[in-house]
Amino acid sequence: MGLRKKLLNEPSDEDLRQLLKAGATILDIRPQDEFDGGHIAGSLHIPIDELLHSLPLIPKERPVITCNADDAMSATAAEMLGAHGFKAYDGGGWTKLVKLTKEP
Repeated sequence: MGLRKKLLNEPSDEDLRQLLKAGATILDIRPQDEFDGGHIAGSLHIPIDELLHSLPLIPKERPVITCNADDAMSATAAEMLGAHGFKAYDGGGWTKLVKLTKEP
């Protein structure tokens, strides 16, 4: 595990796999046009600028894995959700999560 992941307590790929197997919600925070260009089937789409107004749409009874294109905004979204009582994890780039959802 990299130093950044240790310092920020980010989940490893194996952690994310286990969360996905347990039924975690994938929350894609990208803008609509990026989401329309490709996304993970079954993911919940709420752009980051609408996140706080849309908290009631996110299931609170299971973990949430945030994802974005490939920048740190998914970590920001996870922090925002955590501050509102969600068990949220930074999943990073959505294309990485695609691979994890397809692995056994």
